[in-house]
Amino acid sequence: MSEVTNGRAKPDRWRYVENRAKFLPEDLLPYADQWVAWSVDGSKIVAHHEDLVEVARTVETLGLTREEVIFDFIALEGEVTTQL
Repeated sequence: MSEVTNGRAKPDRWRYVENRAKFLPEDLLPYADQWVAWSVDGSKIVAHHEDLVEVARTVETLGLTREEVIFDFIALEGEVTTQL
């Protein structure tokens, strides 16, 4: 269950972890050596690019706020190494 703060539902981090775990490293290979923006529930990648600034711009263009996504860097091996 998500909590509500300032009129907005806070992300359910357990749901993110659960959904994100469904992606195998080989599923992430198309995004290798790129930054990605995951949907806040971890069910899909909504933007990707080699430059984090470009990913943030795409997120904004999609009408999403930075609180509605989770930024990760996908290493060459298809593994997530950084979460912002």
